Amino acid sequence: RYKMCCEMFSALNENIIVSDFERQFAKNNNVETVFTYEMLKEFEKTIDCKVNIITTTETFCEIYDWHNGIDMLHEFKYFIIKDKNSDWLKFSSYVAELQNMINDKYYELNNMQYELVPCDDVIINVSSTKLRELFKNIYKVVIYNKPIIPYYTNDNVIKYILNNYIYDNLR
Repeated sequence: RYKMCCEMFSALNENIIVSDFERQFAKNNNVETVFTYEMLKEFEKTIDCKVNIITTTETFCEIYDWHNGIDMLHEFKYFIIKDKNSDWLKFSSYVAELQNMINDKYYELNNMQYELVPCDDVIINVSSTKLRELFKNIYKVVIYNKPIIPYYTNDNVIKYILNNYIYDNLR
């Protein structure tokens, strides 16, 4: 993932830095599974900063179910990108139900911070989950020796995946 992110963002903007902090965190803690909450808390402590999370409406709606998801919702500020693909009804329903879900866990929602960033002219397609599924389901389907993959990433990442047999085990 780290190398794919480097491929994805290297041409985007020179001010974007792809960090391998997650890999270093796993190595330093001798763990294979890195939970997002713990890693971000360690990042804040190590770098002496406050983490804000930029995410999509789709991913934001999944955070509650993550390991320490409730704590994540309380402790980080979210900038939620509302693009053309956003399921606005699902997002609105989720936010309305979130208070009830969190109250069931004896938490209060009053310190959750999020801000919607309207990007109606933008379509966000980047998704490692969608890429894995596409490679799993259509790996052998090619036209002119190129896989049929919608725009979930850029050509550099697709070449990296193919050249390094990243999802070869899904065939």
